[in-house]
Amino acid sequence: FAQICGVLKLAYLLRLFRAVSSGDSSCKDQAIATVVVLFYIAAATVKSTIQSFRQAYAIDRSIWSFCLLSMAFAGAVALVWVIRGLARMMQRSREVSDDKMLARYQHTTLLALVLAVSSLAVTGAQYLDMPGQSFTEWYYHTLVQDAAPQAIAFGGLLVMIYLWKPSEDIRPLYNVAEDGEVIGLTEDTEAPTGKAAGMPAEPVQFVFDDDDDHPAGKNCVPP
Repeated sequence: FAQICGVLKLAYLLRLFRAVSSGDSSCKDQAIATVVVLFYIAAATVKSTIQSFRQAYAIDRSIWSFCLLSMAFAGAVALVWVIRGLARMMQRSREVSDDKMLARYQHTTLLALVLAVSSLAVTGAQYLDMPGQSFTEWYYHTLVQDAAPQAIAFGGLLVMIYLWKPSEDIRPLYNVAEDGEVIGLTEDTEAPTGKAAGMPAEPVQFVFDDDDDHPAGKNCVPP
């Protein structure tokens, strides 16, 4: 159960990073997102399963190495995927001169890089770690295999919650076009009320003029 919760936590953290960097995702981007997340979850599940068996049974080191390499590759793909989205949102923030959102995206990018480096260090320690029977070896084994990854993921969640807490400064940038213009209704500068140009026109009224020479029953438009 703990291993399942760990995998779900990693998947949630990945989706959280992508949620703040996705913008207006097309169908193609959503399909890529699904493939990346599923690949990451699959690699994390296999790695967690082998890791659990490794604590009680002798697992060939080549199998363990393959699991760690697969997990590292999936993490690298996810990192590139997230960084590209964050870079796109930072570019849009520069185009609309939104310094506050730009700083928030920069901090999020730094957090993603710190988590990636920390996870890589833990992966290297897990590769070198071998389960032992003495207290010292088991203490180190528990620290590397469980405590450190859980602390990294939990710390990343806390920092993301702090960075993206509800604020008036947070506004969606997915309405920003590639050329830097904001997509939306344009105001009618010629209208005295300044209402949007897309407002419906007033209905035309027809009146009857009893003194007019036109045949009775005809509608006339006033001049």
